[in-house]
Amino acid sequence: MPSRYGRNDLAATAARLPTGQALTLVHVGAILVASVRLHFLDLNLHHDTRGEQVIACDVPLQRGQEIGWFEHGSTIVVLAPKGMALVEGVGTGAEVRAGPALLRRV
Repeated sequence: MPSRYGRNDLAATAARLPTGQALTLVHVGAILVASVRLHFLDLNLHHDTRGEQVIACDVPLQRGQEIGWFEHGSTIVVLAPKGMALVEGVGTGAEVRAGPALLRRV
């Protein structure tokens, strides 16, 4: 990842879409973010969480279900499979809110 993310706390979540395609979410907790909370794992990652950790889980999520949040905001990088594209209106500089779709099948 670019160096701007190198000093931040990262939590990568590997997911499988109903179609069987893989989707990866990289939760980037910026330097001043107090913690990354992942509800579906009942997990709170914070500045005292050190080093690489692999936490196995097999948790089904429903469409639109909250998976977690940042205590003071940050970024999620979405690594989508081939055959997916951003929905209209989502792009560089766009405001993205919880709820509406980000991706669509092409």
